[in-house]
Amino acid sequence: MKNKHAKEIMMYAEDWLETNKPWERWRFRIPGGEWKDFTRSHPTWSEIHEYRRKPKTITINGFDIPEPMRESPINGTIYWVVDFYSDKGAEDFKWNDDAFDFKMLAKSICHSTEEAAKLHAKALLSFTKKD
Repeated sequence: MKNKHAKEIMMYAEDWLETNKPWERWRFRIPGGEWKDFTRSHPTWSEIHEYRRKPKTITINGFDIPEPMRESPINGTIYWVVDFYSDKGAEDFKWNDDAFDFKMLAKSICHSTEEAAKLHAKALLSFTKKD
């Protein structure tokens, strides 16, 4: 019988080839619960938990933000773009495989969540913000 975490275990092993503390790149939760970070040890790969790799981040002027999208999503997917013109800091769009979508993707300002796009905007604006 296949282990339900086999895919994640393989990814974890790849991380272990790069670091002696691969657990620092992972999170776990009880289904429907809040994601928690591992603090000092390897996952137990319990059947009652879900596991996932933490999103990759980039640092902009001291802000750690989720890495922007690097590949186009499936057509029809909602995505968020950094928005300097509104007070919200982010605007949502539906991916249509059109010129606008690819232009935003090439600028590395697309995110899968509103929170990530807002944080990205805040980080970029921190370069010019008055104290």
